[in-house]
Amino acid sequence: MSLATSQKALWLYRSILRAGTKMPTDNRREWVRAKARSEFRRLQHESDPEVIAFELRLGEVHLESINVQAKHLNEIMGGTLIAEQPAPAERDPFS
Repeated sequence: MSLATSQKALWLYRSILRAGTKMPTDNRREWVRAKARSEFRRLQHESDPEVIAFELRLGEVHLESINVQAKHLNEIMGGTLIAEQPAPAERDPFS
């Protein structure tokens, strides 16, 4: 994996963990954290560039989904929203 790809993966991992903190319950926050950890560990030794590119795109979709779910769940549960993060395309320094 190239340095740029490694940096992108690390950025994505950290972004997913940060987004997970916006979930309204401890259970949901822990699920996001555990799922992110398991997926990144599962793929840490992947060497096929096509698989890596696919998984990074999939991770960006998951990041956006976590942000949307957190916003929605906070609204319906009456919680206070934590400041929204911009969509990955707006924040991604590697695009």
